[in-house]
Amino acid sequence: MFLSNYFKDNLPKFDLLVFDVDGVLVDTSRSFPYAISNAIKQYGKIMGYSDWRAPTYEMISEFKSMSGFNNDWDLEEALAIFYLQARILANSLSFPEYLSTIDKFGGGLSGVHNWISTLRIAERKEIHEVFQPDLIRHLAMEHYAGEKYCESFYGICPRFGVKTCALENETILVDVKLLHQLPMTKGIYTGRNEKEFEFVSQRLGNQFWHPECVVCDNGKSSVKPDPLPLYSMAKTGGSNGLIYIGDSRDDRITIERFRKEYPEISAEFVQVLNGAMPFDHEFSYVEEVNGLLNFLVKRFAENPVPSS
Repeated sequence: MFLSNYFKDNLPKFDLLVFDVDGVLVDTSRSFPYAISNAIKQYGKIMGYSDWRAPTYEMISEFKSMSGFNNDWDLEEALAIFYLQARILANSLSFPEYLSTIDKFGGGLSGVHNWISTLRIAERKEIHEVFQPDLIRHLAMEHYAGEKYCESFYGICPRFGVKTCALENETILVDVKLLHQLPMTKGIYTGRNEKEFEFVSQRLGNQFWHPECVVCDNGKSSVKPDPLPLYSMAKTGGSNGLIYIGDSRDDRITIERFRKEYPEISAEFVQVLNGAMPFDHEFSYVEEVNGLLNFLVKRFAENPVPSS
């Protein structure tokens, strides 16, 4: 565990603890990547591409390490376009070149489409003709939620006979006993939709999260790396400082922007590594979430701070 000087200097102020979900509270390494890989493989089969290959988990992981791909369905679309451009473009991009190009054009799915807009008209037209984002997303959702949860999670009827649901491969990472022992206000800022988070929260326990400090992706509210939801949580509880625990580059950027836009409230990002490398030493990091929670539990036991 590495705690930055900023963390140590502001520790007495931190009274709000906000969690990302995937990779922090829940191990999704065998759910979303599985769903994405199998969905893209099935998409190629539906399109009649006999030589179409499924992306590897390493490819998916490289996408997740970039800014702009906090949403797994955006990631899947971008991966599908990588395979399509390899078939269509005269000068197609290798995978490293593709990632670098997306980043150069602004990152995320918008970066992909910004790049496509620079292609020759004939190539651009062919990509648009074969690219079916609704089908791609439907396949990924069905592979993730299966027939059992597909309609309740996403409001879509399962069409492709996916019996198993990848979400059942997810395991809980956080020690709920530590959550019970922490007197801090606790919140959630996640790219999951409300139904997906509700499924996780039922396994963890709904009693931990302040009802006004839970922000999911509902298609309308702010999404990471927008820091506004964190500011709203802090203002709701009269917080003096917050810690946001995440594992992605967008999580990190969220706190960078928070510090610039709301300097009156102390804010620290703690990266959960789970075997990955730290982004840098500007912010704190821990191997897994319970390392930080253990530290905070001991700190409050030794030096309790009155709630604000």
